[in-house]
Amino acid sequence: MRALAFDLGLANFAAGAIESDDAGILHCRGVRLIRTAKDRGSGHERVRAAMDDARRALEIADNVEQMIVGFKPDVIGYESYQVYDDATIDDLRAQCQRLLAVLGWTGRGLAPGVLAALVTSPGTLVSVLQAISGLLESAVRTRGRGDAAKVLLVQGVVIAAAHRHNIPHYAFLPTDLRRHLLGRVNGTKEDVENAVRAKVQGFDTACADKKIAKSNVNHVADAVGHATLTIETFKKYHR
Repeated sequence: MRALAFDLGLANFAAGAIESDDAGILHCRGVRLIRTAKDRGSGHERVRAAMDDARRALEIADNVEQMIVGFKPDVIGYESYQVYDDATIDDLRAQCQRLLAVLGWTGRGLAPGVLAALVTSPGTLVSVLQAISGLLESAVRTRGRGDAAKVLLVQGVVIAAAHRHNIPHYAFLPTDLRRHLLGRVNGTKEDVENAVRAKVQGFDTACADKKIAKSNVNHVADAVGHATLTIETFKKYHR
């Protein structure tokens, strides 16, 4: 049985092809890392972001088509993107509620004497404001929803290709792979890489053949890991 799976991303789009032999041993039949770059023009020559994202997605679409035609997978898998209100935002809400409590906010105004007390003993107020500042900085760095939009764009590319070739396909959450390979939902990129090496024969050779840089091995490891999960899921539903 053959599975082709993808680690989705617009900048880094990884693919892993594996085959399960009659004994159930998994063999890596190839990996690929497609890297697309933003348009670097300026002024009137610069392509609008939405159009540039479309160009990059079409580049990925051409590669997906080549892989499907060349490898002829029985099933396709990919890691979807879970959009959620992360812990940083929850913490920020809690700190804002704490700020209101420190200020003695009653819904109509500040409680009597609060401002005078804060002037003589500002430590608590400063602590809350520092916490809020740190959380805002963290939220700005995360940019989760913007990344989600780009991932969903290439997810559509994969789904369309699978549909066009009449190949069953499965979507997985980020935690599914770690649970599958590690038996737990937390773990490092190195943990996942090592688990893939132990589970799939020829993984390192496939990476070497494609000259995958060490810093990018985690992307193809995720793709190959999802291919193993894809085969397991397919067999579960087609016994």
